[in-house]
Amino acid sequence: MRDSVSGPIKEHVYWGSMRDRLPVSQTDELLGDPGEESKQKTNGSTSQNGKPHLPERVRVQGKKNLTVIRSGQDWSTALPEERQIYLDAMQPPLVRGMEYLRDHGDEAGCFSCRFMEIVDPVTAKGGHDRTFGLAYFDNLASLERWSKEHRTHLAIFAEFAKYAKRLGDQMSLALFHEVLVLEPEQQVFEYIGCHDGTGMLSSL
Repeated sequence: MRDSVSGPIKEHVYWGSMRDRLPVSQTDELLGDPGEESKQKTNGSTSQNGKPHLPERVRVQGKKNLTVIRSGQDWSTALPEERQIYLDAMQPPLVRGMEYLRDHGDEAGCFSCRFMEIVDPVTAKGGHDRTFGLAYFDNLASLERWSKEHRTHLAIFAEFAKYAKRLGDQMSLALFHEVLVLEPEQQVFEYIGCHDGTGMLSSL
């Protein structure tokens, strides 16, 4: 995670602000590949016991305007009371939202979603009170639609509103999200010995 941010921005706290922060969106709708949702698994797959079987090594071709979001949560400086409020009230709907995108992402145009915990770089142990979700969407509109309309994200949004109102200026929870809209040549996805649901393999 970054140690600092660039500073206050105007395009924030309203639906559509994510798109407005991308200058290119003034002249480009940032649409994805046509027919991406109906694409069947290919890439040299064969059938094994009636199930698709991918080669040992697979390279996934880049997608037009692939949208990547990394959304982070840091409650490492929270006092015990706020920490408990976060774990009891704020984190559960967040986890449910990430699990929905992981398990049913195809319904929302999400190829892959992983919810991860920051661990110690030496010991690989967690418990540092920092997490982030990393998700890949077929285009920006799909991410916007899930954020604005789906019950799982609306639950996250509603719980955060209550959290912020309850803690006010005493809130130490730090949140961020980074959004990228990438051209095919900016993407490299290569998988060796992975099951067909790993990462962008689900897009094949």
